[in-house]
Amino acid sequence: MTITGPDEVKYQETLTLTCTTPDPALLPLTWFSMGYRSRDMVQVEPDAGRWKHRTTITTLTTPDNVTSSVLQIEDCSIQDESKYECRSRVQEDINTTISARHFVSVPNAFAVTGPDEVKFQENLTLTCTAPYPSMLPLTWFLVVNGTNVKIEPDQGRWKYRTTITITTNPDHATLSVLQIEYCSNQDGSMYECRTSVQKDTNTSTSALHNVSVSYGNIKNKVNEFRGRIGGFDIFRAIRL
Repeated sequence: MTITGPDEVKYQETLTLTCTTPDPALLPLTWFSMGYRSRDMVQVEPDAGRWKHRTTITTLTTPDNVTSSVLQIEDCSIQDESKYECRSRVQEDINTTISARHFVSVPNAFAVTGPDEVKFQENLTLTCTAPYPSMLPLTWFLVVNGTNVKIEPDQGRWKYRTTITITTNPDHATLSVLQIEYCSNQDGSMYECRTSVQKDTNTSTSALHNVSVSYGNIKNKVNEFRGRIGGFDIFRAIRL
C-alpha cells in the first residue's frame, strides 16, 4: 500500500492524494488525518466537519485489478496541513491494520510583521498581511494570561491611543495596520491577527507576533507623558 501526492500545497489550492493497493484483501480503504492543532488521527468524512463541501473520496480500479482511493481537498488552508493516513483492515483478521502515511504542508499564507521590542512611551506598529480576499475580515487580539482579548480601539486600555487601518499594497494584498501609542508594560505581549475561513466560520487561522516593552535606563528620571483625552491635550510627569 502506498500514498502518492505532493508534500506541499499552496493556500486555496487543491490537494490530491492517491492511495494504491494491488491486494483486494486490503479493501476497503479509509482515509485519516491528524486533527487540526492536535495529534489525534481522525477519519476524513467528506460530508462532515472541516471537510464538508470541499472534499471527495473516489475509488478507481484498473483492468489489472489495482485499486486506488483518491482523496481531493479543495481550498486548502493551514487547517489541512497534516499527516494523512490511508488505512485498511485485513479481511481475514479484522484486528490487523495496514496503513500508509504521507505528510502535507500548507505554508501560512499571511503573517504579522513589526518590531519585537519597543521602548517605553514609544509607538508600536504591527502589520497583518492577507494576500487573499477570502481571508477577510482580519481581527486583532492580545494574548493576556493565556486568554485572547479582542483589541477594541475605542474601549478599555486601547481607548484614545489605538487605531486599526485597512489598506492594500501593489500586489492587491490587504493590510491591517495596528498602531498603539505611548506603549507601557501592559502592551508587551503576544499579538494575534486572526481570520475566519468564509466557508467555515467556525474555523480560524492566525498569525502571531511577540512584542516586549523596554524601559531602558529611565530610573530616577522624570518622564513626560503626553496624550489626548476628549480632544484636550494633557501633560503628566511620571517619576519612576
